[in-house]
Amino acid sequence: MAMEKWNVWNAEDTENRRAATNVALAKGMASRLACAATEAAAWITNSMNKTRSRIFCKPPI
Repeated sequence: MAMEKWNVWNAEDTENRRAATNVALAKGMASRLACAATEAAAWITNSMNKTRSRIFCKPPI
């Protein structure tokens, strides 16, 4: 009985972790897209000077 309960808890824990991972990935993807959009906008606005976009594109910690 105890083993069955542990298996159920473990499955729930794994599911929670998977959900948390998906959220983290989604956040990372969103910031990358925002970064790319900023890069593109800066490039289109001023193709000679792309340094301004670097301010917004800090590498993820």
